[in-house]
Order: sequence, then structure tokens, then C-alpha cells
Amino acid sequence: MKLRDALGIRRGEVVAFVGAGGKTSALFRLGHELAAEGWRVLATTTTRMAAEELRMASSTLALGANGHDATVRDVWRQLNRYGFVLTYNRVSRGKVIGLAPNAVEWLIDRVNSDALLIEADGARRLPFKAPQPHEPVVPDGTTLMVPVAGRGCDRAAARRGTRLQPRTAQRDLRLRVGRAGVCGVGGAGAAA
Repeated sequence: MKLRDALGIRRGEVVAFVGAGGKTSALFRLGHELAAEGWRVLATTTTRMAAEELRMASSTLALGANGHDATVRDVWRQLNRYGFVLTYNRVSRGKVIGLAPNAVEWLIDRVNSDALLIEADGARRLPFKAPQPHEPVVPDGTTLMVPVAGRGCDRAAARRGTRLQPRTAQRDLRLRVGRAGVCGVGGAGAAA
């Protein structure tokens, strides 16, 4: 099944991927699926992603801190040529620095893409995340929020025959919550 069908994506959607354990992969899979069907797909992050993930995009475009360094014409050219374009602020110390929510809103208002995909949460490559009060970073104008969790993040709860409940997730999964609210399962991979 295509991810577009599973999520019920329609033209004009602004989709925010939140949580942990597969947001970037889901964003790129959906972006490539839609572009292969002739859609013009714009993608971005409001947090950070690993710089090596830029290579997963058909095209990339640095827009600067306010999102306005590249012109709307530059974005249109890239979309018309490649079909799927990842936009961001800049790259620093191996990280793609995302756009501020107001810059994303600027893109929504000015660039007529068929879909805008946003990685709106950071999880430091861990399978599960307990968000801090300021997270996730979801821009106004988002039409669909897709929560993501890594496969197997609820195995501990399943082994004990319990359901994963938000209030008991930390206890059921034996999670250790780090300063950024990123969780590791058990003792392995816990955030410092």
C-alpha cells in the first residue's frame, strides 16, 4: 500500500511528522511517492536533521533563517525541475537547521506546491519520544499531523500484556527521559 493512500493525502495538504523512530524515512518515502505521481512536493524541517539525509531528497534549497533568502521563483524552478524539494535554513556542524514556523507559514502562503511535508519534531534517532512542553514545532496551517514511533518501541508493554497508555508509557516501556525529552528504551540508547 502506498503511504499516500494509508494517510489519505490530498493535494494541498500540509503534513507534519511528529514523534520518533521513522519521521525522516516516512517524509522522504511520501515525498518520492507523490513526486512519482506528478505532484510538486515541498519538504522542510522545523527542527534539525542529519546533514547526510539531504542526499535522500531529489533536490535541496537553503532558504536562510527567515526563509526568504531564496526567492519564490527559485523554489518554483526547483519544484518544476525535480518535483520534490527539501528546503531548510542552513547546514551547521553536520546538522540541517530547519526553518522557523513563521518561515514555513511564509512558504505555505507563497509557494503553490501540491503538498508540503514537515519533519516537526526531533528525536535524536531514538525509537520513542516524550515531548517537552515546547514540542513538537508544528506550524500554523498544518492540515495533518502524523505521529510516528519506532517499530518495537512497545515490545516491553506487549510482553507484559499491557496496552501503551500516555500516562504509563514511561513505566510500561522502562523509558529514561533525557534533558531534551528524548527517550531510550530500557538502559540502551537513553538520552543523557
